[in-house]
Amino acid sequence: MRSFFLAVLIAFPSLVSAQQYILPAAGSVQGGNGTYFRSDVSIWNFRDESQRIVMRWLPQATSGVGLPTVELTVGAFSGIQDEDFVANVMHRTGSLGAILFTAVRIDGTPDPNARLTIQSRIWTPQPNTLGFTSQSFDAIRVTQIAGDRRALTNQRNDFRYRMNVGIVNFDTQATRTWQILHASETTPMTLPPMSMHLITLPRPPNSSDPFLVKILGDGGSQFNWVGFGSSVDNVSGDAWSSMAYSATFP
Repeated sequence: MRSFFLAVLIAFPSLVSAQQYILPAAGSVQGGNGTYFRSDVSIWNFRDESQRIVMRWLPQATSGVGLPTVELTVGAFSGIQDEDFVANVMHRTGSLGAILFTAVRIDGTPDPNARLTIQSRIWTPQPNTLGFTSQSFDAIRVTQIAGDRRALTNQRNDFRYRMNVGIVNFDTQATRTWQILHASETTPMTLPPMSMHLITLPRPPNSSDPFLVKILGDGGSQFNWVGFGSSVDNVSGDAWSSMAYSATFP
């Protein structure tokens, strides 16, 4: 087993060096038409000693400042996986939000030597079948986040698919406002500190055009927020997601 972990470290060193991750969407929440959405989360420690992790819940549309944290320890060269992570580990039910993971030392200070990967999928039983439907929704390293103008380009929003756009504000103090530009419309989104929010975009008038969503920040920190998109098949529930990335546009 240890040789397997060492091989992964050699092959993918950039994937496992981080002290802080943000999982932009996670939940354990009832959906429509017989669905119930859960987050299946895996956390792996590619280090030769145990790793302590502090997790903060960022609720939807309300500030998470002051909420108690949840802590866990992952053993050396090992991992954990829970298919209803929000309910079983974060102790949140009926909730949608984001999770901020911070690797810390024994004394609680950030641990720059952490070597973690955190991956997730959101899944639900498919109504009237014995199967399931899901979409991957991995955590990303906070150090990967930059830019006050970001774009979503790998989503669809037409008669077949509905599209959601979300933003996570993990600034610990400031309420901030973003502008979401889609087709010919602009939708403002204001979030209190340590929170997330998700909206469904209206279908554009000409849905055959390539669909671009622009997210404009308010000039605050470029490193304390993420944007993401998710498109969902209106019939099957099949879905995919993507993170907004830094881009230059008029």
